[in-house]
Amino acid sequence: MGPWLVWLAKLAASPKFVKWLLAQLGPNALELFGAWLSQLRHRQIAIDEADQIDGHFSGAIIDGKRHLVVWKDGEPISAYPPITSGDLKEKLRDHTREGLKDPADLPAQRAVRWVANHTRFESAVERMRPLLAELHSAPQHCVGDHPSIPAAPGIYLFSDHGRPIYVGQSRNLRRRLAQHTSLKSRQNEARFTFNLAKRSAREAGLNTEGPRAAVEAQPEFAKYFEHARKEVADMSVQFIELPDPIARTLFEIYASLTLNTDESTVSRRISARHEA
Repeated sequence: MGPWLVWLAKLAASPKFVKWLLAQLGPNALELFGAWLSQLRHRQIAIDEADQIDGHFSGAIIDGKRHLVVWKDGEPISAYPPITSGDLKEKLRDHTREGLKDPADLPAQRAVRWVANHTRFESAVERMRPLLAELHSAPQHCVGDHPSIPAAPGIYLFSDHGRPIYVGQSRNLRRRLAQHTSLKSRQNEARFTFNLAKRSAREAGLNTEGPRAAVEAQPEFAKYFEHARKEVADMSVQFIELPDPIARTLFEIYASLTLNTDESTVSRRISARHEA
């Protein structure tokens, strides 16, 4: 499950969010949200599988219900949600192969439009757009060069040479941004920096499986974390204050999807710096 789906799942377990959702959509809100989340989860699983096997995916109607189908060399491999009976290949014998999609060509904007077109959630998405414009127009400096970072709740965006890398939220922007970049910060205080280091270490062959404490305990990992901290300190950051915790969580997801944040370039640079 992608990180934004994890956040959506966490939202569903939040009493504050549940209260807000019921007020917005009525007594069937949790059922609607659960069904919507299930569709998104199946979609993400299909996309991830297609990407792993260098295949494709498409939507298909099977036994009157819509499924996401993973294909390899023109043959159906699996369906999400799974079909309950019969042979998948036989059921898709007359399905056109011309509309198969490559995961590499799937922009995050498509997911955003899908959410926006879901009329019951459109109003919530509409409220995110002015916030994104405000974040875009916020002052842009390295953390150490910002004239003033408030000790207030808000959303922040790290960018690398103009490319959006990471969107995060915090109840205290000043403390969180310092944790990402300070020489004194511990690995367990800087999730973004830790994730960059973990990805770089994994690409270099270091074992990054298991709980975070086990990864951090490896002496070699500390070097990757230090390189990642330096990379983050050199990035520009923008932020806006946003006191409502539900709005922060929704906007963090929305901004990440809309900006199509990508850490891969930075993680490769960290690996190169480590090998140098």
